[in-house]
Amino acid sequence: MPSLAFIEFAIILSAILSPLILINLVVYVVKKEIIKTTLLRSLKVFLAALVVITFIGLFTKWYHSQQPKQDPLIMKHN
Repeated sequence: MPSLAFIEFAIILSAILSPLILINLVVYVVKKEIIKTTLLRSLKVFLAALVVITFIGLFTKWYHSQQPKQDPLIMKHN
């Protein structure tokens, strides 16, 4: 069974790529643009989205590492 991180990464990639592929098909059918230009445009959008997601993940990881660790005994209810 693949790891949870691999599954999440695959879901994120498919969530970003599927709308871009559909947009490429619509642009190709409607405007008759060369598919190379639309693919390059989509690749730029895809890379920008991937960078934004990576930075959000790194920022939240950094933020949570700066938070003080809670003692599990404090969280116990008597």
